[in-house]
Amino acid sequence: MKKRILPVISVLFIIILVGVFLYFRLAHTGENATVIRKDVVNGENIMLIRNESNRETSIIVPNVAWGLIRQDKKYFIEYEYNKWRKPFLTYIQEVPEK
Repeated sequence: MKKRILPVISVLFIIILVGVFLYFRLAHTGENATVIRKDVVNGENIMLIRNESNRETSIIVPNVAWGLIRQDKKYFIEYEYNKWRKPFLTYIQEVPEK
């Protein structure tokens, strides 16, 4: 009896572990967006962006990029997020004006 319970428990544990991993994995997004506002909130650099579909998102920006980002400029922005973390910037490049 004990020999059968251990494999069953092991399989259930692996299924639960995979489910938790999939639920909390990072989502990656890249889009063209305009920086609407820059603020410092609770010691975090936050920029509010509006994408081409008029959806607004607040993104945490690292200190190294904070001074280079300008309000009302259009950028190609990549960021990641999950259930535990707010969206955070991973890549940004200014989009040249036409």
